[in-house]
Amino acid sequence: MERRNSRPWRKALSSPLVLAGAVVLFAVLARADWNIHQKSSESAAKLSQASAGLEKLTADQAALSAEIAELSTSEGIKAELRDRYHATEPGESVAVIIDQSATSSPAGSTSVSGAAPSGPAPSGGWWSGLLRIIGL
Repeated sequence: MERRNSRPWRKALSSPLVLAGAVVLFAVLARADWNIHQKSSESAAKLSQASAGLEKLTADQAALSAEIAELSTSEGIKAELRDRYHATEPGESVAVIIDQSATSSPAGSTSVSGAAPSGPAPSGGWWSGLLRIIGL
C-alpha cells in the first residue's frame, strides 16, 4: 500500500510545474544570499576605513595632547611666541642671515661673504626718505 500512496507524490514532485517552482525558489534564495554577501563585503570595507580613521584621529589626539602639555608651561609658551611671532625678550636682538646663493647678483660679480654693510641700504623713493628723516 505504501507504494501506491508514494507514487502520486513522486509524480507530483517530478512534474514540470513543481520543478519550475523549485528553480524559481532556488533563484530567489540565491539572490538573497548574494545580496547578504555583498552587504557583508561592503560592511567589512567600511569597517577597515573606520578603523584607519580612528587610528589617525587617535594619533592626532596624542599629538595635540602633547602640544597642549608643552604649551601649559611658561617655557613652551615662550618657545611658541619665538617661533610663531619671532618675539624677543628685552635685551635680545634678532640677526637675519641671508644666503648669498639665494640673492640674485649680476653674472661675473663677486661678493665677499661675511662682510656686513655699514648701515641700512639706501633705497629710493620719497617714503623711505621721509622715514629716515623721522628716525624710523
